[in-house]
Order: sequence, then C-alpha cells, then structure tokens
Amino acid sequence: MRPLPAGTRYLAPRCVREALSMKADHPRDGLFVAGGTDLYYNLKSGLGPTAPVLIDLTRLPANDLRAVGWEGDGTLRVGALATLAEVSGKEGLLRACFPALAESAGLVGAPQHRQVGTIGGNLALDTRCHYYNQDPLWREALGGCLKAEGTVCHVTGSSSRCVARRAGDTVAPFLLYGALVEYETLEGVGQMPIAGVFTGDGLFGPHLGLPDGAFIWGIILPSLKEGFRASYEKIAPRRAFDFPQISLAVGGQFTPLGCEEVTIVVSSVRPKPRVMRFHVGGNLTLDRIAEIAHTVEAGVKPMTNIQGDPSFQSWRARVAGVHVARALTELVRSDN
Repeated sequence: MRPLPAGTRYLAPRCVREALSMKADHPRDGLFVAGGTDLYYNLKSGLGPTAPVLIDLTRLPANDLRAVGWEGDGTLRVGALATLAEVSGKEGLLRACFPALAESAGLVGAPQHRQVGTIGGNLALDTRCHYYNQDPLWREALGGCLKAEGTVCHVTGSSSRCVARRAGDTVAPFLLYGALVEYETLEGVGQMPIAGVFTGDGLFGPHLGLPDGAFIWGIILPSLKEGFRASYEKIAPRRAFDFPQISLAVGGQFTPLGCEEVTIVVSSVRPKPRVMRFHVGGNLTLDRIAEIAHTVEAGVKPMTNIQGDPSFQSWRARVAGVHVARALTELVRSDN
C-alpha cells in the first residue's frame, strides 16, 4: 500500500471557524477531509498537492453537520457530514421523500465506503478522467495531463480547459431536486443553487463554483409539489463499487390529468452535468417517452475521459437513452 506524500500534515480543528482559518493559512495545499475514501487514495497516487495539509472535520461538533431533518419552512436539510449509509437508509426521511437521492447514495462504493463517506464529500468529489486517475509512472510516460503535471488535455488536445468528468453519484439527484448548498467562509455564511456549484472546468480546486476556501455546512432540499416522481439510474460495470460511466436522475411532475413536465439530469460525462427539460402537458405515452429518450441519447455526447474506443462512447450514449425510457416507463406505472 502506498503511503501518503512525504510532508503531509494533519490538523484537527475544534470548530468550523478554526477549520476556515486553517484553510486560509493553506489556500493551495489545505484539504478538508472527513471520510476520505476517495481523497486518500488520490493523494497516495500522486494526485493533488504534493505536501497536503489535511484538515480533519470528524472532530467538529456534529449537531448541524450530521443531522438530517425538516426545517421550519418545509425544506429538508442534510448535514454535510451525514454518511452515505445514513442518507440511503431504508427507513430514513430521504428514502421516503427524495428516493432518487437515497438510491444514488446507496450505490456509492461498497458498504464500507458508505459507512464513512459523507454526502458533502460525494458532492465535492474530485473530477475523474482516464488520463488522470492512473499510476504516476503511467502519467509520466504520457507526459502528464492538464489536470496533473502536464500542459495539454489528452481528451481534447487543448491546453485551455480540463474535461475530467464529475463522477459523484449524488450530483444528478441533487440537481433534479433543485437543492441549495449551504456554506460558510471567513466572511460569513451563504447559500448557492447547486447548479452554480458545478463549473465546466475539471481542474482540481477550481472545479467547484463555491467561494475560495468555503466550508460546506449542508444541502437544503426544497419541498416538492405533490405528484413529483423521481428515480436514479447508474450505468457502470458494477452498479455498486464502480464510479458511474453515466448517471441519470429522471423526474416527472404528474397530475390527475397526466404529466406536466419531465426533467432529466445527465452526469458523469463532463465536468458540468446537463439538465434537460421536456414539456408533456398530458399523458406520457410510449411514443413521447421514445422521443425524450432519443433526444437524451443525441445530447449526451460522451468524451474519451473514460477508456474505450469510439464504439464504446457511442454505446454510452445509446444506453443512456435506454435507461431514460426504462425509468420513465416505471414512473408512469408508479403513478397509476
């Protein structure tokens, strides 16, 4: 097993303000860590700062940071340090009210990962790419990549932007439900619509649109209109343990007269997930489902940030359409 980089430092703040001060003292190398299921592996693989300063969040008072519960305004708040196992719990609030999110959390990694991995960590998961998530010697033989040691993105041939993909399972459901991210900096607290958190750049650090040095307190899920149905589809060699090759959050607003609108969120393809909305205004027929699935398939446009030849990338797009059609068909059945 590889060790952490030489010179790694470990800090244990006693409150959030102290954690923020530590991050401000180490703006480039300071890393917030709770479960660390992905971060530690990356650091041992030579990804990220060469002399990281690990700011441990597990000793912070956990009242608001780990709680999952209703707020006075009818929203549901999920503390950033709530574990993935807690979020996916079969008897939990999220399973009953926000099933797509609970389903996605239950498919992250293996059971051991979900016991320690946190919802905030999955949201802020570093982006992934075939040319980046490799052994250091492999990357060195290629001359590095734009995200690590190099100056060129091997996917696009460009030196201006990294297209490493956002691979957190919970990202698509959070976007589907229109979540807000609650954060704090040394200047104060704030909220940001989750769509603004994910940028189009996959580089380490600036791949999140939050203010520099921000600490994520939690995620706020708004109250949903009656009749909203949703599910999560993960496309991967193994539904659990593996990172998704494509992740889909599929939702529909149903009424006694049929379906008003369908929303599809496509993630794990590029740095910025894509949200697609389709007006229905009546019965969601098999023909309309096929049209929506075809549009999603045409709009996915996978890149070679996952290993595979062009036929494999075409398969990723095709299978996305198949899963969308399957999910929408099940949503219609569940509404009847």
